[in-house]
Amino acid sequence: MPALLSWINWLDRASAVITADGQAGSLGPTRLAEAQIRARWRSAPGVVTPQLDVDFGASREVGIIALAQPDDAGGVDADGEPRGWMAGTDTVRHRLDVTTPGAGAVLDTTAIAGGWRAGYGMHIHQPVAPLTARYWRCNLDAASLASVPGFVDLGRAWAGPAWQPSRGNIEYGFGETWADGAEVSRNARSGLEFVDLGPRQRVLSFGFPVLTEADGAQIRELQRIAGLNRQVLFVPFPGAGAEKAAPVIGRLTEVQPITLPSFARYAVTFQIRQSL
Repeated sequence: MPALLSWINWLDRASAVITADGQAGSLGPTRLAEAQIRARWRSAPGVVTPQLDVDFGASREVGIIALAQPDDAGGVDADGEPRGWMAGTDTVRHRLDVTTPGAGAVLDTTAIAGGWRAGYGMHIHQPVAPLTARYWRCNLDAASLASVPGFVDLGRAWAGPAWQPSRGNIEYGFGETWADGAEVSRNARSGLEFVDLGPRQRVLSFGFPVLTEADGAQIRELQRIAGLNRQVLFVPFPGAGAEKAAPVIGRLTEVQPITLPSFARYAVTFQIRQSL
């Protein structure tokens, strides 16, 4: 299945109303519309089965749904490791509706394994075909977090249109790395090294070498709307398997030109840096 990009998130619109059945202190669900994933929505203490409700404000096209945990989900333990990564067996249920929230008239996935993986904290669900809905209800069941930390942290929620190339896929040479923001200084006299720990962010580099004219028009819209300042959702390997952990929400590091290598054939390259 071709790689997928989404650059419109209906939760970011002013008309969207985001609510939940509980929260810890000031860490409410409206934080899921903030670009800073560490801002987080935290469920109420002792609750690992929270419910999220979103009213997009109007009927919208939904081609992809995604949830992202912050990289320090649940806080960190004595070893500096996050305590709140959801397990692959923890479930998610999505319901989409036009008129009655929670009825599931447009979509009801029932409880499905979220595909979460420690260190990545991403869940995606792609409907078989784009759907039209106004209301999104999401129910989480993070049984793995019942004892520690005893709550759920989510940093970003995404629901919007999705684009996949009509011909071809990402080209060979796809690259992925963890950019390490740590700074290492060395004392010239003793040779001792001192480390100032910094964040680690995934950086994905890829290109589409055989786009059609219609695909090229979609990429122009991505560049026009997202530019460098708005986030995009990138799913390099849609489908089943461990690769489902690979999606990333981030920003373009630069806007590359769309080229025309041959008649009616367009090409473009991207690099996306993960948002924290």
